[in-house]
Amino acid sequence: MRSEGGVYAARSGGAMPWRRLAEAAVIILGGVAIVLGFMNPAAQVLVWIGCGLVVVGLLFVGADFVSHREDKAREEIRREYQSGAHDMTLRELFFHLSPNVVESAELERWNTVGLEVRDKLCTEQVKAWGRRVDEGQFAGVLDTRYPLQPIPAEYWMNADFSFWFLAEEYQDKPQAEPNHGVYGSYKLTDIRFNRAEALRVWPKAIEK
Repeated sequence: MRSEGGVYAARSGGAMPWRRLAEAAVIILGGVAIVLGFMNPAAQVLVWIGCGLVVVGLLFVGADFVSHREDKAREEIRREYQSGAHDMTLRELFFHLSPNVVESAELERWNTVGLEVRDKLCTEQVKAWGRRVDEGQFAGVLDTRYPLQPIPAEYWMNADFSFWFLAEEYQDKPQAEPNHGVYGSYKLTDIRFNRAEALRVWPKAIEK
């Protein structure tokens, strides 16, 4: 049984040369038909046939290109996950940046640390992963949670942390949510970071 990585390698590494050759042959055949159609006024139908073949060939090439990019993105996510890339929780990061963040119980301190983290996320100096959550009619009862996935940097331009995660007993609550008045966005939970990357960006605490 071939692994997921093997499937990606087979798709992206030219393991199906017959498909590439077929696509090239269709486009070339279409081009030949167009030339012959222009050379022979009595066979103008060849021009239309040739155009159709070229379009079909280009569509297949485009579909393969999109499929290749999707496979590559999935493989990168799989490698990152298997290498332990998501080994630091959002709560752990906050405690690293401000060891007394809970004891102080100061909203201003929470916001200072949160803004520092969001600045780095917005500018792609650090990456984060999380689970999108759609809250049901009864919050926490009919929630829909999605698989762990990379969080786009653009998300943090109009979102903020909820700070529920600072209390250990509320780890299942949404950890980030869109700002008031922002529509079409979503809440996130189970936000994680790569510990090695986070410690490179923040080697020491920013708040005592």
